[in-house]
Amino acid sequence: MGLKDYQNKIIRQFQTQELLLADLYTEFGRRFPEDRDFWDQLVREETMHARLIEKLHDVVKKGSMIFDEGKVKTYTLTAMIERIEALVQGARRGDLNNRREALAQALDLESALIEKGVFTHFEPMTDNARAVLKRLNSETLDHVVRVRRMHAGARPAPKQQEETEGIPMGDPRIQWTPALSVGIEEIDNQHRNLFDLINRATAMQASSGRFEAVSDLIREMIRYSDEHFKTEDAVMIGADFPLFATHRREHQKYMEKIRVFVDGIKGERQDLIEEILDFLAVWWLEHITESDSRYARWLQSQETDRS
Repeated sequence: MGLKDYQNKIIRQFQTQELLLADLYTEFGRRFPEDRDFWDQLVREETMHARLIEKLHDVVKKGSMIFDEGKVKTYTLTAMIERIEALVQGARRGDLNNRREALAQALDLESALIEKGVFTHFEPMTDNARAVLKRLNSETLDHVVRVRRMHAGARPAPKQQEETEGIPMGDPRIQWTPALSVGIEEIDNQHRNLFDLINRATAMQASSGRFEAVSDLIREMIRYSDEHFKTEDAVMIGADFPLFATHRREHQKYMEKIRVFVDGIKGERQDLIEEILDFLAVWWLEHITESDSRYARWLQSQETDRS
């Protein structure tokens, strides 16, 4: 079955978003030459993302991939596109006050793409298509981490302090939104709590850097992760989810990686804290938007079949 007109429009809008982000980051690089290499790399990646989305569009048209827009609406994407266009025009006019403001804008936009799960709407049917989607999702998640790290390090100079006061600088933490919901209240609540623990550890690291306090929060999050995985396992086993074994292996690999980090914390390696927080933020966003959304869609399809 071919794509409907509005589905074609949505995919083209996904591509337009990536190209506009490339335009915006080009302007940021011109405005703040001290960060030119950073922005240029993002420009290259966003441009490549637009090309990959175009290829995915062709694959969907040929019937080798399924596109399900879910709750995505053309008017919400239009609003996002108009927002980015306005930021591009503002950057060209020189409206930006400082590099931290530019990083805050980039962080908000990249986080919005993750929260909307842009690339989860494509269902690949070939290994090559899966690899393309994996790259798109992973690089977008990586953008959030890289921009967040730059934003956290871009402290206002003393002479800028008065200028930047009152300007919304963005939040360098990950946020749970309804777009990340799996449709099961208990699991959604656990995801919220996990995000909160990561956010608290990140905020504490940024404000005080107290190794013991941050380490305690990370250990608490690890214990909570184990409880969460048991809840998910029970849900998937009870529903006879066909990809349960694959999903569980992801949980096991996560715990193996975390155990390595815990050993480092025990050795009081303070240099590991930022690496752990980055890993946690990326892993949970990627796991929820890819793996958890997969079993959520399957559970919803089962409900539909029963009704």
